[in-house]
Amino acid sequence: MSDGKSTLDTRSLMERVYEYLRQRIHRGELAAGRPIDLNGISRRLGISKTPLRDALIRMESEGFVTIRPRRGVYVNPVTLEDVRQYYEIIGALESMAVLTAFPRIEKRHFQTMRELISGMDQAINDSAFDLFYRRNLAFHNTYLCLCRNPLLIHIVDMQKRRLYDFPRQPRWIPEWERASMIEHRRILELLETGRITECSDYIRTVHWSFHIQEAFIRQYYPPHETGKGDTAQ
Repeated sequence: MSDGKSTLDTRSLMERVYEYLRQRIHRGELAAGRPIDLNGISRRLGISKTPLRDALIRMESEGFVTIRPRRGVYVNPVTLEDVRQYYEIIGALESMAVLTAFPRIEKRHFQTMRELISGMDQAINDSAFDLFYRRNLAFHNTYLCLCRNPLLIHIVDMQKRRLYDFPRQPRWIPEWERASMIEHRRILELLETGRITECSDYIRTVHWSFHIQEAFIRQYYPPHETGKGDTAQ
């Protein structure tokens, strides 16, 4: 990698560095609460500090890291209070999005959602969490993508990344996923029968309710322990 290119190439380099850091956090290789070895990353990638700094600034704006002047850059832990706030944000925005999207939902979208529900059921039976997660996102994106609000979609996507991808938790809680399938079927039922206000409320007050999901959330997100894991070398 080299930093002496056009603006377009530099932006592309920043995106690649961002994705590299995202994957290392996703895998737990850059641990929460520990400083990131910026010199080591620069040497490993063969880049200057500029694209690395730009990638980290973006990650800080998205809530994934904290830049402490003269003290280093740290991956942010996900606390239970963070999860509560993410649930409130996602629930509020998804409930609004489904109201906006409803006039554009067609029979083919319902069929897609039914197929994704079947696919999620199969993923649970196969203990294939990554596949379940992708189909879960696709289920919600079926109506989110019809709300015609790119900023809303971006914010929801960022909150879900913070919940599930930074880092991806190694735990698999089948009981939670089976409970969520009941909720997915209810969402689809309400949409298909035109009870859109009830559907919007259900998404916000049940499916994305921290209080209702709290027991499972506490199993999935154990208390954060700073100082564990490796920094980048």
